[in-house]
This record gives sequence, structure tokens and C-alpha cells, in this order.
Amino acid sequence: LHAGQSAGQLKEWKVSLDLLSQLPTKFPESTSLANAHYEAGWAKQNLGQTEDALKDYEIAATNSRDAVGARARFMMGEIQFEKKAHDEAIREFQRAMFGFGGDNATPETKNWQAKSGFEAGRCAEVQINEAKDAAAKTKLITDAKRFYTFVAEKHPQHELAADAKKRLEVLSKL
Repeated sequence: LHAGQSAGQLKEWKVSLDLLSQLPTKFPESTSLANAHYEAGWAKQNLGQTEDALKDYEIAATNSRDAVGARARFMMGEIQFEKKAHDEAIREFQRAMFGFGGDNATPETKNWQAKSGFEAGRCAEVQINEAKDAAAKTKLITDAKRFYTFVAEKHPQHELAADAKKRLEVLSKL
């Protein structure tokens, strides 16, 4: 695992993937499998293999109930956001926001919950200008406000809380 992570830090994605892919077969009972799948997903994403990355992130998110799982769910949302699949991205971000221990999550997990809330807000905001009618636009504004409020109120000490408050100010003028 650490060799694969180190290769990833050096941006040696193929080497990282080769090392990480050994873990599930050689050590199927390892408690590090979720981490290995997350890191494999990251390597695949950096190699442009986003569909395969999503599969590894899903395994990590399903098998980890802590920060690794929340981070994997966040990354799934990021991939969907990049693909302009905003509704799917929001679903993934919400799964990270409210899962993985919710209010009782560890500080490391809460970091990914807050980041997911902010990104869900961004996804909703991106869609506002594309809304086909006033009702759809109103719903998206409401959704974006809800996500940013989640960050500002549930994670007031997070680095994105101030940005979330700024976005709420902008949205209140729409």
C-alpha cells in the first residue's frame, strides 16, 4: 500500500497501480483494502481511466465507513461533475455529506463531508443558468443554498465555510 501511495505521490501512476493491484489478491483479508482501492482509483483517474476509477472508488466507499469511504464518495462526485453529470455528482456528494457517521463522524471524515457539501452547492449553481424554466431555477437556487448552509452551519471551522457564506450572499440576490 505505502509503495503504491509513494509511486502515486511521484505521479508514477502505472507503477502505483501495479503495486496496489497486488494487495487484494495477495492479502484479501487486509484491513487496508479500502485504502488500496481508493489509491487505485486515484491512479486510474490520473491515467484517464475514469470509469475504472469509479469502480475502485465504489469499492472503497462501500467497504470503509470512515474518511477513506467519504473521500472515495467525494471523488466519485468530482468525476461526475467533470462529466457534467451534475445530478449524479450531487447524489454522490450527498452520500458523503450524510453518510460515514454523519454528525458523529471523525474530524478527518467531516473534512470530506464539508468539501462534499460545498461541491454539491457548486453543482447546483452551475445548473442555475441552464435551467429551462423559473421553477427549475428556483429549485436549483434552493438546493445550492441548502448545500452551502450545510457547510456554513455544520462545519463552521472548515476552510470552505467562509466561501460557503459568500456563495449564500450571492445566491440571496438571485
